Order: sequence, then structure tokens, then C-alpha cells
Amino acid sequence: QARQDAGESLPRATWFDAFHSRRRATVVAEVATRSYELFDRFLQPRDWLQEFPELKGRAVWAVDGHHLEHATHAARDAKEEFVSVGLLYGLCLHSGLQRALVPFQGDGVRRHEWPIFKQHLPSWLATDGGERLPIVIGDPAYVDCPYWSEQKRLRRAVIITREKENMKPTVISSFAFDRQDPVNRGVEVDEMAAYTDASLRRITYCDPATGERFIFLTTETTLRPGVV
Repeated sequence: QARQDAGESLPRATWFDAFHSRRRATVVAEVATRSYELFDRFLQPRDWLQEFPELKGRAVWAVDGHHLEHATHAARDAKEEFVSVGLLYGLCLHSGLQRALVPFQGDGVRRHEWPIFKQHLPSWLATDGGERLPIVIGDPAYVDCPYWSEQKRLRRAVIITREKENMKPTVISSFAFDRQDPVNRGVEVDEMAAYTDASLRRITYCDPATGERFIFLTTETTLRPGVV
């Protein structure tokens, strides 16, 4: 409006250079962290997982990477192409609150989210993991059998994910489960399966409402299969 109506000359730096201020970024990060803490406290009476007593007090985080379209002033990569801003986020399945975790690309630099996730997971869980072994839920891009087996051995976290179509399991053993338990409705098979580089619990589930079949992989061995 100032430019259009008053004919003022407005430098680009008035807005965009401020985005590169570390002080500003630090303030935004502090506000985001504090806001999450306050919302989490206010929403404590609501727990979307309260029907599963075995999950009480146990952190359950859905994680994923999200891309934001680049701005016109964004830095380009070596091929002079814009790079979208990539951000890892976590969704607490108890409260339903989502929080930003760490950027993994942008400013002209392309990175894959998986190495960044592994690098930062210990520090996230140190502040948000709770006393019991946390559960991380991720899409098939997070399938890394040796890595998650090691995380369980170190008592850091367990993973729940989906089996990839090209994975070729060898069934080692089957687990008995209570088919009369309403929570287990739709569970067809609960077994241990060997893959190329590790063994994982493998649960086959058919959605009673749609008939769609899902295969879940997990390093978690104590929960009822229906909870998984």
C-alpha cells in the first residue's frame, strides 16, 4: 500500500533479510517450544489413547518429513534449482499436538530426512521420551531393521511401521493372541519374521470396516497386536 498509494520506495531487505537473523530464529524457536509445553499442559485431561491402559505414560510419536514450497528469494542448489524447505515433525498421539523437530533441507542444500532423523532422535527422546520405552511410528521410509533393533537394545525407542511391497519375509514363529479381545478384532496373524538384515514382529490386520489389509512391522513385542 505504501508503495502503491504513497509512491514510497521499499527495499527488499526490509522484510527478507530479517529471515536470516539468528536472533530472530532463536526467539521463534523459544516461542514454539514454550507454546507446545503450555498447550500440552492445558490438554492433559484429553488422551486419545486412553482406551489402551498399556500406553498410559508411554510416549507415542508419529514422525514424518514435510516439504514447504520454496519462496521466490530462496537459495538455489548447484544446478540453479530451488530447494523446498524440508522439516521433520512429531505428532504426539496422546494429545494430538504436533511440533516441529528439525529442518533437514533448504537454503539451497538438499538432504535426505533419514540421516537427520537418526542424528537427532536421542536428543528428542531425552526431553520428550518419558520414563518408559517410547514408541515411534513412521511410514515405510523409516524401515531400517538393524537401526531399530539397536535402538531397542539400547532402550531408546521401538518402531511401528508398514511393510514395503518388495520385502521378502521368512516366518520364524507365530504368537498366540486372544481373538475374543475386542481390541484384536481384525488381527489375522501375529508372527516373528526374518528379513535380510534383522527379525521383526509382523502383524497382518484386515480392517473390519473396509476389508483393506495392512501388514505392520514393529520391534515392540509386549503390546497386544490390536494395539499395534
